[in-house]
Amino acid sequence: MKILFTNSPLNFTHGHTFTQPDWQTLVLPLLAGIVGNKHEVRLVDNMPLLWRSNVILEEIEKFRPAVVGFSIIAARDIHSTVKIIKRVRALYPELILVAGGQGGSFYNELLLKNGVNFVVRGEGEITLKELTQAFEDKNYDYSSIQGISFFEKGEIKKTADRQRIRNLDDSPFPAIHLMPLRKSRWFPGRFTGPIEMSRGCPFDCNFCAITSFWERSFRQKSNERIIDELKYLISNGRSHLYLADDSFGMNEKKYIDLFEQVLRLGLDIRFFAQMRTDTVGLHPEMMALAARAGLYGVLIGFDTYEKEMFHHIVKVGSIELNLKCAEVLRKNKIMIFGSHIYGFPEQKRPLDFSKTFWMGRKNSDLFRMPHFSLLPGTKIYGEMITQETVDTQGSDDARLFIRSKQEQKLFKRWYILFNLVHIFLPDEIIKAIFHPNRNIRKIKQYGYIGILRHYLYRVLRKVNWCDI
Repeated sequence: MKILFTNSPLNFTHGHTFTQPDWQTLVLPLLAGIVGNKHEVRLVDNMPLLWRSNVILEEIEKFRPAVVGFSIIAARDIHSTVKIIKRVRALYPELILVAGGQGGSFYNELLLKNGVNFVVRGEGEITLKELTQAFEDKNYDYSSIQGISFFEKGEIKKTADRQRIRNLDDSPFPAIHLMPLRKSRWFPGRFTGPIEMSRGCPFDCNFCAITSFWERSFRQKSNERIIDELKYLISNGRSHLYLADDSFGMNEKKYIDLFEQVLRLGLDIRFFAQMRTDTVGLHPEMMALAARAGLYGVLIGFDTYEKEMFHHIVKVGSIELNLKCAEVLRKNKIMIFGSHIYGFPEQKRPLDFSKTFWMGRKNSDLFRMPHFSLLPGTKIYGEMITQETVDTQGSDDARLFIRSKQEQKLFKRWYILFNLVHIFLPDEIIKAIFHPNRNIRKIKQYGYIGILRHYLYRVLRKVNWCDI
């Protein structure tokens, strides 16, 4: 059976795609690994595109699959993905369309009403395998497959939730050989690849959809499995790695052992990870060893430098911890991609962000300030969602902003002003050209390129010269 897997269309809001243009998705090769080599599988990754948001229709026409699977990781991509699904359904009514991922799980009814046959909710290792087997066997009784939503007799039916796999070592190896080699932009002569060492997060941040999707579960692969995957990636020519983990590094003893094994085996890798401030700040010895093993950069959620905000966002954090985290990373020459949230509900005035702006810039190599929005599945979403919130949504972006239209305009003006001040400050420009750390120079340069692409796409989209 021919199966095509793809992800959401490229969107001008995908900041990581612009600041780390050699990043490669893990989800698509993992889906191929789940269905196994008994099927003929094609993977269509839309993230590396430049002028078009997707090439799905052409790939379907060339490949002629029986099943097309859409991975929707971010909830904000739901509407752009639905538009593509509707076009696929109109042109190829006989195709079986399946959707899944975090965004797909939160919007399963919307997807079904717009042309998808099946939504895989939650974790897909077992569910997707059973579903594709049912397609192959032409078994039309899907009620025994846990974790799916589908239409039955004109009504949406949801089967029982699928329990998460207990041991991540049981997850299949991603079929990374089906993905094209992508040159590293940071390390000449290397190619990039994705890897997952842990899944989920045990914490309870009220603004984070990851907590809700994984229901505060946190599982880690064994070091033996991780080493096997590292060797597999290296054998496929990929030694610059992007980690898919939401909270890398938790469990100090485990990771010290892993880094020691990497060094002892002589595994020549460079890797970038997403980490928490407490993981970094409270474990300086582990971070020093991680740097020796190849960790060159991290995405850190500093979130805020306003003392009263930490209580409201229900997150383990403090100004002191932010500072200690930055100190540890600087000492080990690890690049800091610092994320700071603008427009928390408790931020009553735009200028309330000023302290976070100046301190965040000082403690980040790439300063990032995403705008706070209500994400489906988060604790704060249920507490704050109102009809007015829905009515003030101004685009096909699924994110919902918390303020009235008048307040949104005011905060948006200041948001643009903060960004303009940041990119035109002399120290930022000088570091992008002359910083002694090549990787920091590169990420700052890609940051400028990303800003230009972001606004270029917005202009070109209005005149129908591109659809990104």
